[in-house]
Amino acid sequence: MGPDRTGEVMVAIRGGVEAFLARDVDGGTIEPYTPIVVIDYQPPRFVLVTPLTQES
Repeated sequence: MGPDRTGEVMVAIRGGVEAFLARDVDGGTIEPYTPIVVIDYQPPRFVLVTPLTQES
């Protein structure tokens, strides 16, 4: 996803995987195949996401 652009993410849900339209919650860029966290869901199939960070 590019800055302030809508992309697509795959979300594990209900025992399967479903596609959702998505935007970075901070308006930044998320590279393909980056693990994400869903911050907000807006019906019918739109989510706000942020990259998953691993703390040591």
